[in-house]
Amino acid sequence: MAGRLSRLNGWRRLWLVATAGTAIWFVVVWPVKSLGDMQSGRYSYDRAIEKDFASGQCLTYQTAPLEKLQEPVYGNACWHIYTSRKYDNTVPYTLEAHKSSNSAESRDWYLIKLGIGAAGTAIASGLVYFLGWLVGWVVAGFRQQRL
Repeated sequence: MAGRLSRLNGWRRLWLVATAGTAIWFVVVWPVKSLGDMQSGRYSYDRAIEKDFASGQCLTYQTAPLEKLQEPVYGNACWHIYTSRKYDNTVPYTLEAHKSSNSAESRDWYLIKLGIGAAGTAIASGLVYFLGWLVGWVVAGFRQQRL
Protein backbone atom coordinates (compact mmCIF):
# COMPACT_ATOMS: atom_id res chain seq x y z
CA MET A 1 0.00 0.00 0.00
CA ALA A 2 2.80 2.44 0.85
CA GLY A 3 4.34 1.81 -2.57
CA ARG A 4 1.09 2.77 -4.29
CA LEU A 5 0.74 5.94 -2.24
CA SER A 6 4.28 7.06 -3.04
CA ARG A 7 3.48 6.89 -6.77
CA LEU A 8 0.57 9.36 -6.49
CA ASN A 9 1.16 12.77 -8.02
CA GLY A 10 0.56 16.00 -6.08
CA TRP A 11 -3.06 16.47 -7.17
CA ARG A 12 -4.01 12.90 -6.28
CA ARG A 13 -2.34 13.23 -2.89
CA LEU A 14 -4.27 16.44 -2.27
CA TRP A 15 -7.49 14.70 -3.36
CA LEU A 16 -6.78 11.76 -1.03
CA VAL A 17 -6.09 14.02 1.97
CA ALA A 18 -9.20 16.11 1.25
CA THR A 19 -11.32 12.95 0.91
CA ALA A 20 -9.96 11.57 4.20
CA GLY A 21 -10.66 14.85 6.00
CA THR A 22 -14.15 15.07 4.56
CA ALA A 23 -14.84 11.46 5.51
CA ILE A 24 -13.67 12.02 9.07
CA TRP A 25 -16.06 14.95 9.43
CA PHE A 26 -19.12 13.60 7.60
CA VAL A 27 -18.84 9.90 8.49
CA VAL A 28 -17.47 10.08 12.05
CA VAL A 29 -18.04 13.49 13.67
CA TRP A 30 -21.24 14.78 12.04
CA PRO A 31 -23.47 11.74 12.78
CA VAL A 32 -22.36 11.64 16.43
CA LYS A 33 -22.76 15.40 16.85
CA SER A 34 -26.19 15.30 15.20
CA LEU A 35 -27.30 12.49 17.51
CA GLY A 36 -26.07 14.43 20.55
CA ASP A 37 -28.00 17.52 19.44
CA MET A 38 -31.15 15.46 18.96
CA GLN A 39 -30.86 13.84 22.38
CA SER A 40 -30.13 17.09 24.21
CA GLY A 41 -33.33 18.55 22.75
CA ARG A 42 -35.25 15.54 24.02
CA TYR A 43 -34.03 15.86 27.62
CA SER A 44 -36.84 18.06 28.99
CA TYR A 45 -39.51 15.99 27.21
CA ASP A 46 -38.12 12.80 28.77
CA ARG A 47 -38.16 14.35 32.26
CA ALA A 48 -41.76 15.46 31.77
CA ILE A 49 -42.97 12.04 30.56
CA GLU A 50 -41.19 10.38 33.50
CA LYS A 51 -43.12 12.74 35.77
CA ASP A 52 -46.40 11.74 34.03
CA PHE A 53 -45.65 8.03 34.55
CA ALA A 54 -44.67 8.57 38.20
CA SER A 55 -47.81 10.58 39.01
CA GLY A 56 -50.13 7.56 38.74
CA GLN A 57 -52.86 9.75 37.16
CA CYS A 58 -52.29 8.57 33.59
CA LEU A 59 -53.17 4.87 33.68
CA THR A 60 -56.08 5.44 31.28
CA TYR A 61 -53.72 7.16 28.84
CA GLN A 62 -51.37 4.19 29.05
CA THR A 63 -53.94 1.44 28.45
CA ALA A 64 -57.01 2.73 26.60
CA PRO A 65 -57.16 2.80 22.78
CA LEU A 66 -55.73 6.10 21.58
CA GLU A 67 -58.75 6.95 19.42
CA LYS A 68 -61.02 6.86 22.50
CA LEU A 69 -58.87 9.31 24.46
CA GLN A 70 -59.27 13.05 24.53
CA GLU A 71 -56.02 14.96 24.03
CA PRO A 72 -55.03 16.71 27.26
CA VAL A 73 -54.24 20.41 27.18
CA TYR A 74 -50.54 21.07 26.55
CA GLY A 75 -48.61 21.10 29.80
CA ASN A 76 -51.28 19.26 31.80
CA ALA A 77 -50.79 15.82 33.28
CA CYS A 78 -50.66 12.95 30.74
CA TRP A 79 -50.09 15.22 27.71
CA HIS A 80 -46.61 13.77 27.15
CA ILE A 81 -47.84 10.19 27.35
CA TYR A 82 -50.71 10.93 24.96
CA THR A 83 -48.38 12.65 22.49
CA SER A 84 -45.84 9.81 22.62
CA ARG A 85 -48.54 7.21 22.02
CA LYS A 86 -49.42 8.89 18.72
CA TYR A 87 -46.13 7.46 17.40
CA ASP A 88 -46.00 4.16 19.27
CA ASN A 89 -48.69 1.45 19.28
CA THR A 90 -47.42 -0.33 22.40
CA VAL A 91 -50.20 -1.14 24.89
CA PRO A 92 -49.87 -0.78 27.77
CA TYR A 93 -47.59 2.15 27.14
CA THR A 94 -44.86 2.11 29.77
CA LEU A 95 -41.73 4.10 30.48
CA GLU A 96 -39.72 1.13 29.18
CA ALA A 97 -41.68 1.20 25.91
CA HIS A 98 -40.99 4.93 25.61
CA LYS A 99 -37.27 4.42 26.21
CA SER A 100 -37.16 1.55 23.73
CA SER A 101 -38.87 3.70 21.10
CA ASN A 102 -36.42 6.56 21.76
CA SER A 103 -33.50 4.18 21.46
CA ALA A 104 -34.73 2.85 18.12
CA GLU A 105 -35.36 6.40 16.88
CA SER A 106 -31.84 7.45 17.92
CA ARG A 107 -30.29 4.46 16.17
CA ASP A 108 -32.25 5.16 12.99
CA TRP A 109 -31.31 8.86 13.13
CA TYR A 110 -27.63 7.97 13.52
CA LEU A 111 -27.69 5.42 10.67
CA ILE A 112 -29.45 7.88 8.34
CA LYS A 113 -26.85 10.57 9.08
CA LEU A 114 -24.06 8.04 8.65
CA GLY A 115 -25.45 6.92 5.29
CA ILE A 116 -25.91 10.49 4.07
CA GLY A 117 -22.37 11.36 5.19
CA ALA A 118 -20.82 8.31 3.53
CA ALA A 119 -22.76 8.73 0.28
CA GLY A 120 -22.13 12.47 0.17
CA THR A 121 -18.41 11.98 0.79
CA ALA A 122 -18.16 9.29 -1.91
CA ILE A 123 -20.06 11.39 -4.46
CA ALA A 124 -18.12 14.59 -3.71
CA SER A 125 -14.83 12.70 -3.78
CA GLY A 126 -15.69 11.09 -7.12
CA LEU A 127 -16.69 14.43 -8.62
CA VAL A 128 -13.50 16.13 -7.43
CA TYR A 129 -11.40 13.25 -8.74
CA PHE A 130 -13.17 13.42 -12.10
CA LEU A 131 -12.70 17.20 -12.23
CA GLY A 132 -8.98 16.75 -11.51
CA TRP A 133 -8.71 14.11 -14.22
CA LEU A 134 -10.57 16.38 -16.67
CA VAL A 135 -8.30 19.35 -15.95
CA GLY A 136 -5.26 17.07 -16.35
CA TRP A 137 -6.58 15.80 -19.67
CA VAL A 138 -7.13 19.34 -20.96
CA VAL A 139 -3.69 20.49 -19.78
CA ALA A 140 -2.07 17.44 -21.43
CA GLY A 141 -3.85 18.35 -24.67
CA PHE A 142 -2.48 21.88 -24.54
CA ARG A 143 1.01 20.55 -23.88
CA GLN A 144 0.80 18.21 -26.88
CA GLN A 145 -0.31 21.08 -29.11
CA ARG A 146 2.72 23.16 -28.12
CA LEU A 147 5.12 20.42 -29.18
